[in-house]
This record gives sequence, structure tokens and C-alpha cells, in this order.
Amino acid sequence: MAVLWPFLLATLAYATYQVALKYARPDVNILLLLAFAYLVSCISALVLWAGTSGLGGARLLPRDMLVAAIVGISIVGIEFGFASAFRAGQPINTTGAIVNVATALLLVPVGYALFAEQLSPLKIAGLGLCCVGLILLAWK
Repeated sequence: MAVLWPFLLATLAYATYQVALKYARPDVNILLLLAFAYLVSCISALVLWAGTSGLGGARLLPRDMLVAAIVGISIVGIEFGFASAFRAGQPINTTGAIVNVATALLLVPVGYALFAEQLSPLKIAGLGLCCVGLILLAWK
């Protein structure tokens, strides 16, 4: 059985993130808000890094810096996208689900093509249900 705590942590953090972003004042510059959030994130990550051993080396190679830059740019896109959706009146109760299901569907061919991940008939059936769920969630 897979370790459960990372999924619980990610789920709780993601739900907290969605609620907090929905509470942002409509007149605040969302990019300034995100910049401050990244400052807090940076400090939090450095404190955890300093207090945690055994997670790998303490040296970043150029490849690692490129990966980190791509992750950083992606995070801005995710958060700016969600903030823009919320400001446009999209509901919190379905926006995250729609984005997550659409992302999962997008990553299926990526996993297959880039990482040689395989799909079982059961997983294909699950993806079909995701498609149906995505249609139902987005239905007006």
C-alpha cells in the first residue's frame, strides 16, 4: 500500500490554498499578492530545508535550477489562472476539480510518451469516468 501522508498533506494544502485565494480582495493586485506568497514560501522552504536532513544533497546543479525555474513559472501560471477564474465568478466548489481532472487527462499521454508509463484497462475505464465527470462538472 502506498504511503498515505503525502496525499493527505497535498490535499489539505491544496484545499487551504483554494480557500485562501478565493478570499483575496477583488481590488488587490494578484501578482503582488503572489509575490508576497512566494516570499513566505521561500522562507518556509529554507526553514524546512535547514531542519531536515536526508532528503538529498545540498547543491543545485544547472539542470536542477532549470527544473526549479520551470516549476516556479508553472506555479505562477496555476495561481494566476485560479485567481483570474475566481475573479471572473467561477465557483470554488468545481474550479479546482475541473482543473485537476483536465490536467490528469492531459498528463496521460505525457506519462506514456515521456516516461513509458503503462495504462491498464481499469485505468482506462477510470479515465473515461474522469471525462464524464469533467463534462458534468463543467455543465451549466
